[in-house]
Amino acid sequence: ARAEAQFLGWPDQGLSALLRSDRASSLARLRNLIREWGPTDLFVPDVADRHRDHKAVGLMFQSLFLSAPESVSEIEQWSYLVHGLPPAFRRQAHALAQTPLQADTKRRAISCHKTQLKLSRRRFLQYADRPELFRNITPPRALAASPPLTRPVELVEAALSAAAIHPYAAAND
Repeated sequence: ARAEAQFLGWPDQGLSALLRSDRASSLARLRNLIREWGPTDLFVPDVADRHRDHKAVGLMFQSLFLSAPESVSEIEQWSYLVHGLPPAFRRQAHALAQTPLQADTKRRAISCHKTQLKLSRRRFLQYADRPELFRNITPPRALAASPPLTRPVELVEAALSAAAIHPYAAAND
């Protein structure tokens, strides 16, 4: 729900610059949000994503995971790709099928991105019909203590219905 979302006000198309210019503050903000929220799983863009902003967010979380392992040691960490699909990611990823209701939820969410749909409507809406791919990026020391994934569909449901932490200032573009 929008009331549960936290918008960080970070600049669209400017997250790489933010990472270079204000890295410590950005990582502290993410660390604090994680502490407040207390998630059991984190889904973050993969560092191999071809989109600059997605890659930058992936790098922020990677840096956070490496620099402050105590703050994320109990959290299962997953990455996903929106743009591109390198062979290494594909080999390591778990494909999760979705229900028609989940695909419809994704289409409604994609429809909120008005500016992207103006130029690439068909391509963006096709994302709703593909299975989600998630790669477990939890460090081995934390994985040993994690319970095995028994119901992968719950991951998709959680990702589609959980409160969002959106890096941009507005929800509709």
